[in-house]
Amino acid sequence: MTYFAVSGQRGVVLDFPLVSPTAAVAIEALTMSYGGRPAVRDLSLLIATGRITVVLGPNGAGKTTTIEVCEGLRPIQQGSVRVLGLVPRSRELRSRVGVMLQSGGCYSGARAPELVRHFAKLYRSPQDPTELIALLGLDALGRTTYRRMSGGERARLSLALSIVGRPELVFLDEPSAGLDPQARLVLWDLISALRSAGVTVVLTTHQLDEAERLADDIVIITDGQVRQTAALAELVAGGEPVITLRTVSDLDLSDLLLLLGPRATALRSAPDTYVISGRPDPIALATVATWAASHGHPLRELSMGNRGLAARYLEIVGDLDGS
Repeated sequence: MTYFAVSGQRGVVLDFPLVSPTAAVAIEALTMSYGGRPAVRDLSLLIATGRITVVLGPNGAGKTTTIEVCEGLRPIQQGSVRVLGLVPRSRELRSRVGVMLQSGGCYSGARAPELVRHFAKLYRSPQDPTELIALLGLDALGRTTYRRMSGGERARLSLALSIVGRPELVFLDEPSAGLDPQARLVLWDLISALRSAGVTVVLTTHQLDEAERLADDIVIITDGQVRQTAALAELVAGGEPVITLRTVSDLDLSDLLLLLGPRATALRSAPDTYVISGRPDPIALATVATWAASHGHPLRELSMGNRGLAARYLEIVGDLDGS
């Protein structure tokens, strides 16, 4: 098998196998239920090889169930799923697919470096564990056991374990959860380096800025079905400008919307960020600034520009509270 090295923006260097250009994941009419309640309903989806596909959707939409079926963690109830051309629980897939779980999967008394080195021994041609440990800052943990690691430290360890075997396909579940801003940048560079090396990445996240930074393709799932699937560039193209308002706490914007007029709407794209549409003009921007000042709301960001992924996502799904 042929391997090659890829450098990321901050000097990330990874060796991964060349992979074929066929679809990495093919799902047809997948249906999953729990206690008589449907979690996934007749869902069909193709995920292209060698791209970063970000799966978005509100809690309870069916994202986790769909991905866990692809990972082989849940048996298929109805429908067909193929991962790299094989059924998800095939033994042949174990060395070809990496899985980063959001939590669990590690012995509580183990230490990060020894876990990475142990996992590396399970593969025929692993990534150099020492380099990977250094790249993700796991060498700084010293003799810290898994039970004493922070959420961000556990996330970095889980990522290392998912890619040490140089897989062709990686599933990443909320990879930046608990990471500080600097660690997030390192993570994003690493994920981009995986894509540049031809590795297919399937990533779930609630962070829309992360999705917009990394995604080639976006899949939006709601109520157990695919609502939208498109290349990121196609999804966010067109539409009128929006105002982005970022503050330090939750806001009630009802009186602001009255000031802006009947066309104005606001949706929350993050705990401290709101997207206002319907009034794309400088007067509206000045109105928002004046309103925030008069109500004592300190602003971290106030801008007007083309709608990004957050605005498009919220148009399709509604705001993050599920409304």
